Amino acid sequence: MTHTITEISKIIRSKQNILILPHKNADGDCLGSAFALRLALMKKGKDVYVMPEERDLSHHIMDIIYGAKDNVPLDDYDAVITVDSTDLERLGERRAMFEAISPKICLDHHISNSEFADYNYVDSEAAACGEVIYELCREMKITIDLKLATNIYLSISSDTGCFRHANTTARTMRIAAEMMEVGVNSYEVNKRMFARTKVRLELMREYLNTVEFVCDNRITVTTLTNEQISSCGGTYADCDGLTSVGKNITGVEVSLFLRENEEGKIKASLRSDELDVSEICARFGGGGHLRAAGCEIEGDIESAKKAILNEVKNELNKSV
Repeated sequence: MTHTITEISKIIRSKQNILILPHKNADGDCLGSAFALRLALMKKGKDVYVMPEERDLSHHIMDIIYGAKDNVPLDDYDAVITVDSTDLERLGERRAMFEAISPKICLDHHISNSEFADYNYVDSEAAACGEVIYELCREMKITIDLKLATNIYLSISSDTGCFRHANTTARTMRIAAEMMEVGVNSYEVNKRMFARTKVRLELMREYLNTVEFVCDNRITVTTLTNEQISSCGGTYADCDGLTSVGKNITGVEVSLFLRENEEGKIKASLRSDELDVSEICARFGGGGHLRAAGCEIEGDIESAKKAILNEVKNELNKSV
């Protein structure tokens, strides 16, 4: 069931010890949103802990997020909030903890959200979950200071590809501008968030060496195995930002990026300017946005590639 931001804020106001769960393999939007929410609720006197799935967040984005260094567990919780998660599967091993705490609240922006919590606020028009956190701050009359603004800005910039993706709206730009007016150094945040380290540059080389053009060059397919990622000294998180590279080629309508994850599954990420890729990913148990979505598939890369490509080709043929 979908609820209003006003209903969500009333529930949160009535609780004291709050657990925030980012989705597994958390990206910039998810981490920025989670820690923005933590800072916001602490301003209301709440005790808040953000529990990522991964115990060691070596993610480069963590270096520019505020509210992470003093993030410590609480003895008990009287509310749990998920951010940027479409369904229970995205919680990984923390699913049991989520199910044991009430009330359960979901804050998200994915059109494929399954409304799995007791209270769900899903704004599919928002470019990033950071926009949802911004709206909650406004509803709860929380003053946005520089630290909170930085986390919100980071979240939005991350999920819009530094405001280049099709999900960027006038509202997105207005919120980002407001964060800059608070004092966020957009240049520094974007530079550090999108900077290419030696590891990420080597991963890019591996990624580009796998590029295939199919369906009369309308589709690009790229892959990375765990062996390739490890050989570069990288981690799964270091692959963030590669997904859209295959899409940013003249004439390409859809990009498909497949990589092995730590669980031995194949993570498929789809990007498109016109096609509803969330509907395609939903056929494999995934979801996301109209133009950016993903799913996880058991098996090997080649079989996953064949299965997804077949669906993409069928959809593209319908549009001819």
